Amino acid sequence: MRIVLAGILALLLSVETTELTGQTLGVVAGLNMSSIKGDAPEKVKWGGKTGLVLGLVGEFRLAKDVHLLLQPTLTRRGSSLHVEVDGQPEPVDSGSVSMDYVSLPVLVKVMAGHHRTFVTSGLDFSVLTGATLKEGSTESDVKDRVEGFDVAVNFGFGVVVFAGRPNVSLELRYSQSLLNLAKSTTTEEALPGRFRSSGFQLVAGVLLPLGGGR
Repeated sequence: MRIVLAGILALLLSVETTELTGQTLGVVAGLNMSSIKGDAPEKVKWGGKTGLVLGLVGEFRLAKDVHLLLQPTLTRRGSSLHVEVDGQPEPVDSGSVSMDYVSLPVLVKVMAGHHRTFVTSGLDFSVLTGATLKEGSTESDVKDRVEGFDVAVNFGFGVVVFAGRPNVSLELRYSQSLLNLAKSTTTEEALPGRFRSSGFQLVAGVLLPLGGGR
């Protein structure tokens, strides 16, 4: 983590002061449509679950049409829980797991189409703040069974919906965990012994240029 922060600082210091006047700050909000994949217990399947994404965003120009994107957010990931029941043709929806994170996506954003479209790619560093397992009407705290830190790789495509002051953008982003999130390799109750989180984020951003740039 220290290496990553040092790298970010070096990138920011490499940006000329005159360039900073064309950068943007703003807010983002959206939906995180995620699921977990792993060694599920017998007759248990995991499905999708939708959570919220809320946070801030800052862009720092590295080169023409290339920006460094920092986006600290509060993000909820999770997955629905389905159990196969004898005599039932389809698995029964019986619960879910929710994991709350403070996340810092560090992305490279490349503008295209006269700044009307863009692509993003990079890493998302996340710290777990809470985890809850719901089975039927019972909820339990499972934070101690989930790793406290995660790194995910992100890929996104976006469009500028309105260009002005502020600018408004809409982005669809795919995120895939790179680390095993289970603290124990033993499958207990409904949580897998090994699992990762993945899914799509649909995020809207309202960005205010700091200078004369778009």
